[in-house]
Amino acid sequence: MVELNKIVRPSFNIIDATNWNGGSLLVSGSDIVAVDAVGSALMGIDRPAVCTITQGAAAGLGESDITRIDIVGEELKRLKFKVKLPQEQLKQTFLLLGIVGAEKSCSGCLIPLIASLTIYMNAGQR
Repeated sequence: MVELNKIVRPSFNIIDATNWNGGSLLVSGSDIVAVDAVGSALMGIDRPAVCTITQGAAAGLGESDITRIDIVGEELKRLKFKVKLPQEQLKQTFLLLGIVGAEKSCSGCLIPLIASLTIYMNAGQR
């Protein structure tokens, strides 16, 4: 993801959680690293745990220090909620499934996998 963003830099980045736990949340900005850093902070995920944030900042793609990001709107501390990293959710939800390399996979790959496995699992329960 970092290498791709070095070639094609997105001009606008969005985290769309408009139907999240009964509430609505939208994070957007022109700095892809900052948007992910703010999203991670909101979800209670330590930024070092998200390799695209640390690698993106190291590659000069944006700001990862939450204290240096201009945040407009609600205060972060009022909006925080806790989520599991996709790697954790995969292990806890699908106990008998072993996926080689899942611990190093990005969330952009794991989240669709989890969604697909969940649909498949629920279809079998009908």
